This record gives sequence, structure tokens and C-alpha cells, in this order.
Amino acid sequence: MTDLINLGITQGDPAGIGLEIVCKSFLNYAPIHPSRITLFSSDQLIRDLSGEHWWADEFYRRYIQTGTVLIEEIDTPPHIQMGKVEARGSSSSYLAVSTAIDWALSGRLDAIVTAPINKAGWFIAGHPYPGHTDLLAQRSGISRYAMMLIAEPLLVTLVTVHIPLKDVPHAVTSENVLEKIQLTHEFLSYYKNKLYHKPIAVLALNPHGGEEDNIGNEEVVIDQAIKQANQNGIDVQGPFPADSFFTPVNLHKYSAVIAMYHDQGLIPLKMLGFERGVNVTLGLPFWRTSPDHGTAYDIAGKDQADPSSMIEAIDLALRLAQIKKEQPDE
Repeated sequence: MTDLINLGITQGDPAGIGLEIVCKSFLNYAPIHPSRITLFSSDQLIRDLSGEHWWADEFYRRYIQTGTVLIEEIDTPPHIQMGKVEARGSSSSYLAVSTAIDWALSGRLDAIVTAPINKAGWFIAGHPYPGHTDLLAQRSGISRYAMMLIAEPLLVTLVTVHIPLKDVPHAVTSENVLEKIQLTHEFLSYYKNKLYHKPIAVLALNPHGGEEDNIGNEEVVIDQAIKQANQNGIDVQGPFPADSFFTPVNLHKYSAVIAMYHDQGLIPLKMLGFERGVNVTLGLPFWRTSPDHGTAYDIAGKDQADPSSMIEAIDLALRLAQIKKEQPDE
């Protein structure tokens, strides 16, 4: 019998749509892999929500009361106001993630799925991280990591993430680009079971690829990274002008795309697959996924949240963990 996959799911910001999409995910999706699932949240919070929202009531009765989903109690203050940034709720969302990381690093979890948090709320609460990715990397003691977004057939890895646009050119170094190419290659070799054959595409930073250095020369260092990756045995092509790259032909021609900055890669991905986009952190000693959207304060508490992206995130985390269990130790 296949070993159970131990999956942890964090509640996200309790003032946002995190718990709503978690609950709705279970009500609309049956995991295809044997799993033991722990929700890092508050039993009292879910019971309080069940008095006002059908999705919380049904989830509590079908999954919590039956022990199908276990609760790891996270201190969450009562009377959280939906749709509002505040330190109390943000602290509980941070504690949920931090506790799940502890479990993963100790081997108690194979993968973590994180519901959306509010970055400004973390800062207000005294947790100055730009987001989940930076906290996960620091707590895991790694310096080599990347954010990848997946909405099949498009996979995008970001060279720079949450930094001002004016700082991007200085952060686009050959070392940084090469690292993201290598991490993407390692993920594809794993995710595609070492059978991927399509090249990785790398985007240029400047319009029209800099037009022979006439409108920027950052492509010089990008090209250096591509050449080094090719010498290392990785099939990489580019740099391609970003404005003409995202065509149906290219989406099937290349296995993944390396984008130089946040919006360059995520605008096309979210346009093509906003409802099913998944964020994956590459380079961690365990798998972590999340839905590719935020707390959606504008609809929090209104029973309008779409769980599609969270369903995809849970499914991908389980599939990645299952692949790891099936692969022999190297």
C-alpha cells in the first residue's frame, strides 16, 4: 500500500478568503492520492464561521467532525473583521505558516499548501517578509530558490519578484538568471519524470531584446547565462522579446519560460489561466504550493470566492509529493 502523503494547509489571512477557498476546495474536490491532511487554523474560528456560512458549516461537519481533516490549533483572535487588514489576524496567518514550516522541516509534512496572506498585514504585525517565499527560504536555510507559476501549458519562473521596477536591471545578473534556469530544469526533470524534451525559453528585459544595445544592454548578461546553461547540458533558448513571445505556438514549443520580472511573466499567465494558476516554490527541501491570487478583501465574507486555484494547488502538491515517494533515493 502506498504510504500516506502528509499534507499541511495553512489558513491564510482570516480576514480574507483563505478559509472559504480551503473549505470549498474539499467540498468540490476528492484527492486522488491517499493523504493525511492537517489544517493549520482554529477549530473555534471555523465553528464561528459555520454559523454564518454554508461552506464552513458543511466542511466542519463532513471533514473536521469526522477526523478526515485534522486541525493543528493556531491562536486566532475572535471577532476578526472580514475584508480589513489588521495585526491580530495577520499574526495568526504568520503563525500558521511558521508552524507548518516547522512540521515540514521535521519531516511531519511532505508538502504545504498556503492560503493567501496580506503582506502589508505581516509588516504591521511585525513580520517583515515580502511574502511566503522569502519566509520559507529563510526558515529552510537556503539561498538558492525561485518562484514558479503554473497554469498548464504555461510554466513561468521569475528572476526577480517583489522588488521595485527601477531595481530590476541591477538584479538581472548572469548568476541570477543562470540559477533560475537551473532550478527550472531541476523541477522539470522531476515534474515531467525526467522525460521533458522541450527547451526552456528565456525572455529579454528590454523592448525588442534591446535592439543590438540601442535600447538597453541587459541582454548581454542574460545571453551569458543562456550560453553557460547550454554548456551545462540544459537546452535553453533566447533571449526572446517578451511582447511577441506568448503565442499558442510558443506555449507548446517550450517547456517553461524564464521571465525577468514579476509582471512580465504573470500578466500573460494570469490572463491565460487566472482561475487555475498555482505558485510553486523551487529549491525548498519540501514542496510548497499556493493559489495564484491574494486575499480578495473586496469579496471576503460574501460567499463569492472561487476555489479553483486552491483546488489546483492542493492537487499539484499531492502529485509532487507522490512523485517524490515513488522515486528511489539518489
